[in-house]
Amino acid sequence: MKACLPVSTGENKDTITSIYSPMTDIDISIPPESLSLEYPHFTLGENPFIPLIFDGGTEEKVPPEFNTVRLPLDGSMKSDLSWNGALEAAEKHRANGLKILWDVDLGLFSRLALPISDETQFRALKISLTHFCDHVWERFADDTLGICVYRGNADFSRRFPWNEKQREFFAQWKLEHDLQREANSVRVEQLYCRDTVAEYLHSLVAGLPGNLQVFLVLDTSTLTEDYAALELVHREVFDGFYPIIKGILAPQMGMSWDSSLSPLGALTRKASSCPPQQEPILALCLPSPDAMLKETDAQQIAHVMETLSKGSFRIVSEAFLPSEWHGLDYLIVAGSSVSSEMFRRLQGFCAAGGTVVTYGPKLGLDLELAFDPKAEPFT
Repeated sequence: MKACLPVSTGENKDTITSIYSPMTDIDISIPPESLSLEYPHFTLGENPFIPLIFDGGTEEKVPPEFNTVRLPLDGSMKSDLSWNGALEAAEKHRANGLKILWDVDLGLFSRLALPISDETQFRALKISLTHFCDHVWERFADDTLGICVYRGNADFSRRFPWNEKQREFFAQWKLEHDLQREANSVRVEQLYCRDTVAEYLHSLVAGLPGNLQVFLVLDTSTLTEDYAALELVHREVFDGFYPIIKGILAPQMGMSWDSSLSPLGALTRKASSCPPQQEPILALCLPSPDAMLKETDAQQIAHVMETLSKGSFRIVSEAFLPSEWHGLDYLIVAGSSVSSEMFRRLQGFCAAGGTVVTYGPKLGLDLELAFDPKAEPFT
């Protein structure tokens, strides 16, 4: 799949004077508390920080219920990268103690002027992100929640920039994943576009500061099936990006965007949409993206999702356990796709007092329940 993307290529006297200088010459200001992320939770200093992001215009007054504000920046190829208005607004927000989510519009992906494989276009977008680091991040690092590089539909196939070369890559991708005979051609196209976009985004943000969190604002509201949304925003595919989601999976997979509330935070204009403070104790553990390609697994997970939709739960990924099971009492897994490594992780979950709920073959764990919609913990 690499071919479908561009390649980015003193003297003692002075010391005595400083010691005995008036107190007004000494910087006694208290450094700002640092914002950090232990996915999926933010902390400010030593305290939990739940981002409530105001999704309004640059000049709009931020309601007092919010602790963060979204500021848009034009980073597209046509932009002169003059962001003075946004930077002036950022100074005011900083003075009011607000954090900032910088929304850099790169034109991804429906408004790209050239094919996705064009190297010149790719370099131009990299320049926009470099300009952000040099002129925004250096100035507002302590006040920044993160940077958003994509805001749009989670179904990337809807307005994907197809050309002859991409069709060739698509045919090769289907062959590599043994999907040439897959009956659901729409799903296959969606997954190819997902993988291509994810690879492009990873290449695009490579080189950004390690403590700069990158966000994706994703709309799943056009998807009618939970399982399709699960596949298209799979955390393992978009590792390193923090999702803000509108639609059916908003409370379960990240912060919410103008939709069902999430205990992790929200991007919204309405103060009444502030998220609840209590997190669910039940989670569905997704197998790897490759394992989810199997139609039988798809049907099983769809059945589980139908049951879970009636209560509170969150979604975690197999690849990121045990770091993502904090606060969980129950973890639902597909018995048919549990590897020996995953089995050891599940033993650790049980040793910590958690219960594994299995659909499909039983695993023989110390604390294990068979998936039953009419039994604990679903009743």
